[in-house]
Amino acid sequence: MKTKLLLILLPVGLVFLINSTIYQPLEIKMTAGGDRPNLPAIVDDYSFPEFPKHYSANRDSLDIGYPGALFNDRKDSLDFIHNQKATLGRVLFYDNILSTNQDISCATCHEQQKSFTDGRDFSEGVSGLTKRNSLHLNDIAWDTHFNYSWDGSQGTLHDMISLPLNDENEIGIDMDIVIDRMWNTNYYPALFQGAYQHPIATEERIIDALVHFIASMHSFNSWFDQQAAVGFENFSAYQYIGKKLFSDNCASCHFQGNGDYISERSNQNGLDLDIDDIGAGVWDTTKTYLFRKPSIKNIALTGPYMHDGRFATLEEVIDHYSEGIKESLNDLQGWPILPEGGFNFDNQEKIALKAFLESLTDTSFIENPKWSDPFCRTTNTNELESDLNITFAPNPLIDYSVIHFENPENQTVSISTFTQSGQPLYQDTTTGNSFTLAKRGLIAGIYFIHLRLGERTSIKKLIVE
Repeated sequence: MKTKLLLILLPVGLVFLINSTIYQPLEIKMTAGGDRPNLPAIVDDYSFPEFPKHYSANRDSLDIGYPGALFNDRKDSLDFIHNQKATLGRVLFYDNILSTNQDISCATCHEQQKSFTDGRDFSEGVSGLTKRNSLHLNDIAWDTHFNYSWDGSQGTLHDMISLPLNDENEIGIDMDIVIDRMWNTNYYPALFQGAYQHPIATEERIIDALVHFIASMHSFNSWFDQQAAVGFENFSAYQYIGKKLFSDNCASCHFQGNGDYISERSNQNGLDLDIDDIGAGVWDTTKTYLFRKPSIKNIALTGPYMHDGRFATLEEVIDHYSEGIKESLNDLQGWPILPEGGFNFDNQEKIALKAFLESLTDTSFIENPKWSDPFCRTTNTNELESDLNITFAPNPLIDYSVIHFENPENQTVSISTFTQSGQPLYQDTTTGNSFTLAKRGLIAGIYFIHLRLGERTSIKKLIVE
């Protein structure tokens, strides 16, 4: 039986009574940066290593590599990385203290195990979903020099990092508040002192430290890289065929399996036109519907794919370029780079292309501790507890969402809905293992669903659109 909910109006606001007892607001405390980060006694080395020789190889001889002048220009631009600044950047990257509610961090949308993506078509922001798919961060400092972000609107890595910090739906917070929080921690004054010879945080130092950390991320140890150094002598037959197919059909836009800067001639992706997202057209009308082509190193880890996350698997991406190219985009700027309709790969060629793309995975990159979370957390930044293994379908909620959870013995489960500030809204019970939550007047925003089964409790974030 559902618990009756009595709503009493008081001059000071609303108080919810459940079973005639005042229901105290839920104290929402995500795993924020209040705990001291666990950092090595000797500062990690973030300086950029030597580039593998095959990165500057003659493309005509090996079908890989960058044009020499372009490669040398990018290689020489990474001398600035400072170990103590990058260490500070690592802590900042994973610390929830930067966000308004201290419940998300840069790492919420950029997970190391996914090559610093989050595995979703759109990420969860403070008040709703982000506009585009989360870009990976591996190799981002050297595979382009300008035009960062999917639409290429950010001219530098500094600008790219500043954008989510100031976006009210992403990290967005008053920097004066952040700086005050940092001063009252037991770790930031010393970290800023070591990095900038001054214990006080500033917005510019915060962004600069994140630039040093993110710029240090490189993935030079994939199976592809290892084999390129020895002439691909141990490449499988499928991988070798896939490499040749990629070189013949894809390398004009993806040198060496990496991305490049915005240029009108190389960013048509053959997707249908979307008037709600015109890509680089937001800052240059001559580049309407063009998108930055990101690195495809570690591509097997970074799905879903495209700027809107429309393709869940590599197979879907290959199918798109094989037979899904839209003519309207192909001729948009008068440059028929993509063949009308697609490249028409047969099934064996598709298998070979996938095998080659998977060879670009660098597992050492996603396991390297110097890019890992320095905080000792027992829970995910998006969940407080997962005792009952809560899942939502769908999340975000539009009209309704089905909550699934573990309840093998059909015990009574209490289900409570709270606002982002912890104010209780609804409470229901069930003896099943799922519950349908209707929108029933909830306005767009973030809510928390609290489940209790005996002594077991779980809380998970729900977005309402």
